[in-house]
Amino acid sequence: NLNLTVSLKDVRPSGINEEDIIDDIALYEDFKSGNNKNYADITPNREEIGVVYKFLLKTPASTDRIVAANINTVGYAKALIAAEALCELKLCSVFDNEGVPVIKVTNTGAKVNLNDANILKKLRGEI
Repeated sequence: NLNLTVSLKDVRPSGINEEDIIDDIALYEDFKSGNNKNYADITPNREEIGVVYKFLLKTPASTDRIVAANINTVGYAKALIAAEALCELKLCSVFDNEGVPVIKVTNTGAKVNLNDANILKKLRGEI
């Protein structure tokens, strides 16, 4: 017979609703596959895009890191879409860091209209 003992030392609730994240991921993947639906729930607003921009201004990051850092404030899909919109608008660029794509703010002086990003237009059903 084999006996197994487990000692639980600490429980830290993440404060994250996993069902919401799963729904968010499904909507994001649905959008990226080209389906046309109402994607208002995953369309980031100006403030949410600003949160991602300010995060990237501090430190270049992979998309995984961007999502992890912003999951509680912006959300999974909105963080990825914000990063993509920032790259589309040439405020950020993607660099290879030992095989990992990293997004970095490269244009801090530019004034752009966030609504010009094609990904945001697609989400709103404008194109």
